[in-house]
Amino acid sequence: MSATGQIVKPRVPAELVERINEAHGHFVRAACAAIDWAIAAGEALLSAKEIVGHGSWGVWLKENCTVGERQAQRYMK
Repeated sequence: MSATGQIVKPRVPAELVERINEAHGHFVRAACAAIDWAIAAGEALLSAKEIVGHGSWGVWLKENCTVGERQAQRYMK
């Protein structure tokens, strides 16, 4: 507050506001892309699991994919 009791609003430079909004926009787009890739991985894993079969799934996954079994389960939900 100022000496007169008015609330003082600090002026944030327009370049800083622009940088904040730009960074947020990049984050939102990256997050959406990450979700799309997770869904694609899950769909591909489900297709592979159907081909491999339940009994051989864990071994096949370990020998052929860089994703761990727990993460694969999350993708396939």
